[in-house]
Amino acid sequence: MISPNAVISPASVIGPDCEIAESAVIGAGVTLGRRVRVGAGCVLQGPCHVADDVLLGPGVLMAAADDGDTLEVEAGAQIGAGALVPCDETIGRGGRVEPGYESVARSCGLR
Repeated sequence: MISPNAVISPASVIGPDCEIAESAVIGAGVTLGRRVRVGAGCVLQGPCHVADDVLLGPGVLMAAADDGDTLEVEAGAQIGAGALVPCDETIGRGGRVEPGYESVARSCGLR
């Protein structure tokens, strides 16, 4: 289900059975896998790949830099409300980022 108030770039890829809440913004270069849940007010800007069964809490900001960096969120990861995920990071399979974090490096195993 995709909220009618969500903004989704035609240059993004949304997998099957995703849930995208109101006021979420999915920018160009973002790929969502299957069953990804995007909370209200999230902003995702690519290049960014979010694997299957990931939960993004409300207000998460994920933005990659324009210098070729890519964000990777592996299957089953959970990113808490209001977290800021910096560019060029990988959140490992089943990783968890606590709500409000501004640096995921301290909250889960990164590669």
